[in-house]
Amino acid sequence: MFGFEVADRARKNAEAIRRLAEGGEQVYQALLPFAADLEQAMVEIEALPDSFWVRD
Repeated sequence: MFGFEVADRARKNAEAIRRLAEGGEQVYQALLPFAADLEQAMVEIEALPDSFWVRD
């Protein structure tokens, strides 16, 4: 389903931000709150019913 793809993209972006931040990249360290937002969005997206992604 489309929701899985959206959640997977959010997960991958959050992981990349965290990995680069842990490597000392200051820009990515500043983006850590955004990584947390992406992870929260991932949880919320995964909680949506499949019917959310179907157009009438």
